[in-house]
Amino acid sequence: KLRHTPFRITWPFLNYCCCCLMKKRKKRFDLAIKRSLRKRLALGVSKSDQRLEDDPFLMLGFGLNSYFDVMIQLMIMVAIISCVMFPLMYTLSRFSALEQFPGYSTNKYTLGNIGGANSLCNHATFMGGEKTIVSMQCGTNSLIDLDAFASNTNTVLF
Repeated sequence: KLRHTPFRITWPFLNYCCCCLMKKRKKRFDLAIKRSLRKRLALGVSKSDQRLEDDPFLMLGFGLNSYFDVMIQLMIMVAIISCVMFPLMYTLSRFSALEQFPGYSTNKYTLGNIGGANSLCNHATFMGGEKTIVSMQCGTNSLIDLDAFASNTNTVLF
């Protein structure tokens, strides 16, 4: 019975996209016969038959209709997330920090392409009796000494 369902009901967004190109909706033949017999018998058309004619998906039951509702909500959510993410991905693709690495065509849209992902890790162990110098290079190529000195003896603490 659902294979005769018109496209306007199956895909309601087509009403907005191609409203001029679609044919006018025809009534189903079996429901038209049922309606004409009811008129001959002087019976009115029941509300359930009228609703079934307006929306044939009611024959499928609550489970499938709720599934379609959830799918529509998920599509709307993906559209909203895409509207937020596309400008962000465009902004990230303008940087070129990952240009020399393989897979740049897909990695240029990631946060690592900004260039703040370079890090230098040094490991120093503090052993008893040995002096360890901790220093940091500044932007002007000068070194800042980070040794800790005792205030009364002026000796290096570590």
